[in-house]
Amino acid sequence: MTELIFPTLPTKEEIDIRLQNVGTYDVIKTLENLRVHVSRPSKPVNKCQTKEEHREYADKLEQWEIEMEEYKVQENLCKIHNLKVESLILNFIKNEAGLNNIPDQYRNKVFSKAWSDGHSSGYYEVYQELCELVEIFD
Repeated sequence: MTELIFPTLPTKEEIDIRLQNVGTYDVIKTLENLRVHVSRPSKPVNKCQTKEEHREYADKLEQWEIEMEEYKVQENLCKIHNLKVESLILNFIKNEAGLNNIPDQYRNKVFSKAWSDGHSSGYYEVYQELCELVEIFD
């Protein structure tokens, strides 16, 4: 199994510089592209008829079990990395939409409403929903 390469997550300053050059949509898409995925190894299929084919199948099955253990480790590393990416995206969306400018007691409810209404269409839709809700407090 090949070794995964995790992209370096940008700092807030790097995100701000990128935002000056492109729009919010492009920044969100760039951050989404930092997610990493690993492919699950394919389990060998038993189509054996001869003794030699059975031995070859057993060897392939042993190799698959080793690859599955490596896959589980890499999958967990991907989950950790992707949670960091998601946190980065959500913090960016909240900051850009001005969620921190509304009273503390409303922030969670406002974000939950924006998430509920927009998440099925992607992060940018959540951002747009959040902007509309934050405008109510201006």
